[in-house]
Amino acid sequence: MNGSAKYTSPTVLGIQLKRGPQGLGFNIVGGLDQQYVLNDSGIYVAKIKQNGAAALDGRLQEGDKILAINDHKLENLSHSAAVELFRSAGEDVQLRVQQRVSGGSFSLVWTFSIRLGRQGNLVVRVEGRQGSLVVRVEGRQGSLVVRVEGRQGNLVVRVEGRQGSLVVRVEGRQGSLVVRVEGRQGSLVVRVEGWQGSLVVRVEGRQGSLVVRVEGRQGSLVVRVEGRQGSLVVRVEGRQGSLVVRVEGRQGSLVVSVEGRQGSLVVRVEGWQGSLVVRVEGRQGSLVVRVEGWQGSLVVRVEGRQGSLVVRVEGRQGSLVVRVEGWQGSLVVRVEGWQGSLVVRVEGRQGSLVVRVEGRQGSLVVRVEGRQGSLVVRVEGRQGSLVVRALD
Repeated sequence: MNGSAKYTSPTVLGIQLKRGPQGLGFNIVGGLDQQYVLNDSGIYVAKIKQNGAAALDGRLQEGDKILAINDHKLENLSHSAAVELFRSAGEDVQLRVQQRVSGGSFSLVWTFSIRLGRQGNLVVRVEGRQGSLVVRVEGRQGSLVVRVEGRQGNLVVRVEGRQGSLVVRVEGRQGSLVVRVEGRQGSLVVRVEGWQGSLVVRVEGRQGSLVVRVEGRQGSLVVRVEGRQGSLVVRVEGRQGSLVVRVEGRQGSLVVSVEGRQGSLVVRVEGWQGSLVVRVEGRQGSLVVRVEGWQGSLVVRVEGRQGSLVVRVEGRQGSLVVRVEGWQGSLVVRVEGWQGSLVVRVEGRQGSLVVRVEGRQGSLVVRVEGRQGSLVVRVEGRQGSLVVRALD
């Protein structure tokens, strides 16, 4: 252990205070269990409250050592015992105070080097009374504490590194700033907090997922990337608007989704049982393009608010249907081939046209039908005869 100290003789004076609405108007630190200065269990003034009894008197300063209160010496007391003495001291309190040395002429530095063979512990502590500085390095569970305190400017810089976490804290009278970095179980959190606003950046990597989160008072931003069971999700969210991009790959399907508050956009590609769906949707207007291939059928669908368009191609049991539908009119083209027959149908709102070709038991029929009139051409060839008939 090495220790060095350079200082001038301190001044001891008596101060009488009258308890007010804020008590005596100052806070204390120190004691046997909470040493404020290394190897010193004394009680010290931590903070003077504005407009309190101590501030109005003007002689008591932050960093002063309280030697006695109402003739009770503050020696070898725990912090809680000292607090109880101050609480029970009555309305008029007589203090015996050792003033701190001003002007930077007081410095106190200790260095401890402790090494325990098996655990290999190392502790280094440096403390000073004026604008106290604490540097602590411990080899137990990998902890690191660096504390810098400035009394007049009320500035605290704290660095802690316990169990994989790192905290840097800066506190001042006008505001506080906290930067926290934590790395527990594969997650990393960086947090910045201040008076006017807070900022949190969080990175988590648990079970294949990655989350980056940025949060503030006026608005928040979240970027999330998740990779669980073959899915990938990237999410960006804000107060004025959110954006979600999602990519999922479960059971051969792929979904890409983009969503926002003023409008959403969804692009979906799915491959369940041979089907493919591509969907684009928005608030002011939606557009859906769907391609499906269930059991040999193919459907392409385009839908919108002002009008829809559907193109369908189906190939079930040898039939083929092509359908086009719209708001102002619909068009259907159907080709069917059941049991040797062929039908081609064109239908619209103002009129319909049907062309049918049938070939059952050696006969052939071609039929054309419309609203104003119909035309049938029939060709029959039973037992060597041929008949051509036209009807209108």
